[in-house]
Amino acid sequence: MIKNAIGIIDSGVEGFNILDTLTKKFKHENFIYINDLKHYPYFNMTETEALEVIKSNVERLMDLEVKLILVVSDVIVDLAKDYFASLSVPVFDVVSLLIDYINENYEQKNIALFGLNEVLEANLYQKNFKYNRLYNIPSNELEELIMNKGLKTSKSFLKTKETFKQLKGKGLDVIIASSPYLILLKTEIEEFLSFNEITDFGEIVANKIHNEFMDLNIKGRGKVTVLGNIDKSKFFHMTSWTTFKYKYNDLDKKNRKQKLKKFKQISNQQK
Repeated sequence: MIKNAIGIIDSGVEGFNILDTLTKKFKHENFIYINDLKHYPYFNMTETEALEVIKSNVERLMDLEVKLILVVSDVIVDLAKDYFASLSVPVFDVVSLLIDYINENYEQKNIALFGLNEVLEANLYQKNFKYNRLYNIPSNELEELIMNKGLKTSKSFLKTKETFKQLKGKGLDVIIASSPYLILLKTEIEEFLSFNEITDFGEIVANKIHNEFMDLNIKGRGKVTVLGNIDKSKFFHMTSWTTFKYKYNDLDKKNRKQKLKKFKQISNQQK
């Protein structure tokens, strides 16, 4: 078991570029990354059902005695913010850090929020930004391209041009990638738009850890454990840009086995 690790909780595969950045920045640190592709993106579940799944994954991290939890999915932040506030370990989340970063560096500027329709409609970010002009850019179709090995293709360039056409000539300062892996589309976006920055959440959270988190390892070689709940072939198809090893971790199946075992124990006691 990896001890004294930094835990990362995700819903889809948004956080893999973050994990890649952090392993390079903090070579002595251990990382445990857990995602939930089986239920991604939670929109077909009730909030109660989704929260239970999130809690199961967090409890898995807590059982592994992580020292810090990074929440890299804004959907998870929206569903479980109060729950994360109740935990006994520090929690850094993508929504809070992006809001702080934008207000510190781009106050009263022209910004574009690039995220899933459902996230844009939830108003997680917009109500907290201090901006001159704000444009909401839906990322649903482009996120699907990323997850299906569609980067740097004619289709990705055409879809990017279509997605951002309303911003042509608008004098944009920053694009906020609410799903961290949207930065993988930087080449496509630069083909059609002029802007100062597209947010790199990996770098933002790395600076946060470096400046504010004191319990960092200073020696030893860091290890990485990646836990997920779909089969390996499907997982690697959806994460073709990563090189991390993967371990199958279906908490639904484990929970069913535990419930069945408990039921049998109770039944035997009643006989």
